[in-house]
Amino acid sequence: MNSPQTRWLGQSTLTPLKYSPDILEPIPRMPSHVFEGEDQWFLYELSWLTPSGRPDFRNATLTIPATSPAMVESKSLKLYLNSLNQEIFENATEFEKRVTKDISEIVGAVPQWKWGTPIRLALMDDGSDGSMSTLHETDLISLDDQTLLTTDIASDNAVDQARHFLQGVAQSSPQLWMTRLFRSLCPVTGQPDWAKICIHMEGQGPSPQALLTYLLSYRRHSGFHEQCAERICEDLWQQCSISYLEVKAYFMPRGGISINPRRSLRRI
Repeated sequence: MNSPQTRWLGQSTLTPLKYSPDILEPIPRMPSHVFEGEDQWFLYELSWLTPSGRPDFRNATLTIPATSPAMVESKSLKLYLNSLNQEIFENATEFEKRVTKDISEIVGAVPQWKWGTPIRLALMDDGSDGSMSTLHETDLISLDDQTLLTTDIASDNAVDQARHFLQGVAQSSPQLWMTRLFRSLCPVTGQPDWAKICIHMEGQGPSPQALLTYLLSYRRHSGFHEQCAERICEDLWQQCSISYLEVKAYFMPRGGISINPRRSLRRI
């Protein structure tokens, strides 16, 4: 995969000293399916000034529908949020409105739009992780002790080869799986991105050995977090006879931001 051209990712940059919405950078979506779902960002380092000059500091979730024309590039989002650190806001609601407006414009949507889940920023005070997944971890079965079907999971085309394993011995419905061993590569910097992957399937899915082999084949795959979740969803949908599929990826945070894309498909 050719590295996408971005203004900020992989470049040495300084923290902006004033409000800079022009820093935000869109990355066009090009999925082969119309997914249900969203990209949920957990923001650990939000801060602004109150009218008295006192800083406010919060965590928040930012939710962007998977149907938006574009996603937002992560480093540009971090720089943009940092540019708000010295801005004065009357209250937290005004801060939420400003961020929601700016993000909506860059991904090609408006805060309340006709394609389902609206873009929204939710500030939190309770330390919650803001998870929106319909998958409950206590219901999931770990794949991590399964035997791999091949030792070749680190080649350049490992994902293409491993997807054929998904056609193996079918398992009965439903299937609720999880792995904490997932790794992919940033398509710009080449740095590893680690994630917990949770999958819910209904229908005739792959064996757990085949599924783990496929997921671990991403170790040298270059893709943004959102693209990896969509590729997993597409490959399972195409290779298996399943009626419902949900994939949720919980990526480890970088620079005070974690990205948790969720994608689902259902046969009507």
